[in-house]
Amino acid sequence: MRRYWIAAIFVAITLSFIAPAVGDAQDKPSAKAQLEEARRLEQQVGELFEADKYDEAIEAASRALAIREKLLPPDNPEIAESLNDLGVLYQQKGELAQARPLLVRALAIREKALKPDDPLIVETLSNLAAVYRADNDYRNAGPLLQRVLSLNEQALGANHGEVATSLNSLAMLYMESGDYNRAEPLFERDRRRVPAHRLWL
Repeated sequence: MRRYWIAAIFVAITLSFIAPAVGDAQDKPSAKAQLEEARRLEQQVGELFEADKYDEAIEAASRALAIREKLLPPDNPEIAESLNDLGVLYQQKGELAQARPLLVRALAIREKALKPDDPLIVETLSNLAAVYRADNDYRNAGPLLQRVLSLNEQALGANHGEVATSLNSLAMLYMESGDYNRAEPLFERDRRRVPAHRLWL
């Protein structure tokens, strides 16, 4: 009888330790649910950005990034998406020192994870170039805009509207930096460019 009594006490003690652990596990959201929450936050970031609510958008984007960094490999493209979002938000607020490292990280991840001509790489190149340009760092902005122009020409063709935008962005950068000799040929290229809609006339 004593042996069964001791066994019963042992089982009771064991269950007292297991029960809270099981409860905690049930209360804690699954990784899948947390990642879904990060995607919901990302959508919210876009809505807040459109409403010019940058501080609220930064808070949501930071939460999404924290979830993704906790659950995903460090080179996952979803982490790059959150980094890119945060970088753009800080750039819009004029907080360039905050924006720059976020966009540098986003670009590094996307260049590693995606194809060289992926539009998301072009997006981050443009965003990072905008930060350097806003900081009058033309030396670093120029090569990024050159890459944007080259990638857009390869992917879209010389007469696409995005190529015109890239040409003008790079030309204006050279003008701002006083490099008129490099700016003029780009403006001339744009003047001679045949708009895409006219190719069908």
